[in-house]
Formats: sequence, C-alpha cells, structure tokens
Amino acid sequence: MDKKNIRILEDNLKTTTKEDRYAKSVLATNHNLEKQLSNRIKNIPQLNAKNENGRSSIHFHAFRAWFKTQITDAHQSNFAEALMGHKSLRLLYYRQNDKVRAKTYLDVEYTVTISYTEKIDRNYSDMQKDNSELRGIVDSLSRQINSLERKIEINN
Repeated sequence: MDKKNIRILEDNLKTTTKEDRYAKSVLATNHNLEKQLSNRIKNIPQLNAKNENGRSSIHFHAFRAWFKTQITDAHQSNFAEALMGHKSLRLLYYRQNDKVRAKTYLDVEYTVTISYTEKIDRNYSDMQKDNSELRGIVDSLSRQINSLERKIEINN
C-alpha cells in the first residue's frame, strides 16, 4: 500500500467517531460470520437445504428466531426480547435487574443448549427405571423386616 492510501486511511480514522468505527466493525464481523456459516453449510449436504422461498434453511436470522422461540416457550416473550437486545415499547416497562435476569437465564439455558443428548436421555431413562426397581426392592425388604419384627415381638 502506498503512502497516499495510508494517509487517506489515517485521515478517515481521525474523522470517524468511535460509534461509527464500532458500527463498521460490527457490520464487518457480522458479514464475516455469515460468510463462514454459509461456506460451512455448502460443504455439508444435509445442512444445505433450502426453504420454500429458496433461502438456506440454516442462516443467522434462523438462529435468532430459534432462540426467541425456545426462550419464549421456556419463560416468556418479553424476557426473550430483552435477551435479544430488542428495544420496544413493551420492554420499556419490563424491568429486571441483572442478577434476576442472570438467574432466569440459568433457569432456561437448557432450552438453548445445543448438544447431542440422546445418549444422556437414554441413560437418564435407564437410571429412572433402575431407581424404580430399587425402590420396589427396598419397599419389599422393609415390609419383610416389619413382619419379622412383629413376629419377634409376639414370641417375646
């Protein structure tokens, strides 16, 4: 890059406000992430499906819509809107301090956690079944012990 272009960039940097630089950085980052996601999806046929409108089924806005739906189903729409950073008249009166918001988020975090849970769910079901069987055994043993104790009391 020659000195003339460097000088132009330096002048632009000096005349641009912090807010403008931040906004440009956010836009550039957003574009970069969208491009990376698009490139990844193109290489995975199962994920490269298109909607009826011809747009990729998986894109950044779809993640936002999914997030909103999950949080709304688990808690409420205003909380989801607040987490997404939306500003609206409804949220003007929705006040929640940071501590309460963090606790509420922890309560609904499982709904937006993407992971392979099939094995965990299967293990949990197996544990519940085992627990139920063990409770049956313990109940049976308790009844036998009570019966033996009564017999001992009668014989004494």
